[in-house]
Amino acid sequence: FIVAVGLTAALSRNETVAAEGNVGQPLMPGLDEKLNEVDKVVLRGTTGVVTLSRTGDDWGVVERDGYSADFVDLTELMTTLARAKYTERKTARAENLSRMGLLDVGADESKSVVVEIQAGTDNHVVMLGDRASGRTGQYVRFPPDTQVWEIDQYANVEEGPENWIESTVLNVTSDRVERVVVNHADGESIEVVRRDGEFRFDALAEGEELKYSTVSSELARALVNLRITDVVLDASVDWAQAATANYVCTDGLVVTSRVVENDGKYFLRFDASTNQEAEDISAEVKAEAEKIAARSKWQFEIAQFTYRDLSKRRVDLLKPAAEPGSSEAEG
Repeated sequence: FIVAVGLTAALSRNETVAAEGNVGQPLMPGLDEKLNEVDKVVLRGTTGVVTLSRTGDDWGVVERDGYSADFVDLTELMTTLARAKYTERKTARAENLSRMGLLDVGADESKSVVVEIQAGTDNHVVMLGDRASGRTGQYVRFPPDTQVWEIDQYANVEEGPENWIESTVLNVTSDRVERVVVNHADGESIEVVRRDGEFRFDALAEGEELKYSTVSSELARALVNLRITDVVLDASVDWAQAATANYVCTDGLVVTSRVVENDGKYFLRFDASTNQEAEDISAEVKAEAEKIAARSKWQFEIAQFTYRDLSKRRVDLLKPAAEPGSSEAEG
């Protein structure tokens, strides 16, 4: 009995020494040298699975039909985990996992995310939990093992495929735009044109005034860092009442956007071409038009303010009419 107890204690000490030997070692050995070989990243959380897959030099979100992934966020996640090192061995008691954010993904009140990174024949899998208490690191474990480790890096992983798409879809600066025409399904149309360096809205009736002198230029800024919130895969969006806007640029680029509201949600499609009346359109502009046009097959969900920016009406440009009998109306 005494020999057995002694042997058990010795084994326990040896396991502890071996485990403590991980401190200072990489969380994912070899990944730092193989970052350029990574071809798939899978994220499993409480809301489902996100699969980021590489084809050639391009990354796409599988759950969004391969639409372009946010390469900046993806790179940050991979490099953070590649650089992460063990700093401390923590608890291995299953009852303590909840307070470290490391419950199994399918458990009630789980906050964990399992990250799988495939680089050639190497496959790295780790569960990420809460930020380490009072430190810059994070708690992790390797399911089904309940042993918790603290690492020296923190990876903030957003769940949901919509959080991994490339959200900036257009960036046409206002200084390139010379004319904007917005047509609504009910027949209303507005046009602003750049003259003498400023955008003008000339269709003012007697007594009408612009809200402020530069309000017309807001239409030309609508395509600056234009962002989407999601990619829509189904064909259920009704485009019958869409507002169409044409943005004609001085360098020959023409961008056409269509936006519509369906049941409190807002959607966008866009296309691009070159102005047939323009001369000496550069190869760069032609390539830009082709790149934008390549995304014309996609439908996007957008924020309400983006919808409003792309579907301006006459009333949005004018000061409210004075109420009859008011001092302003009389004055």
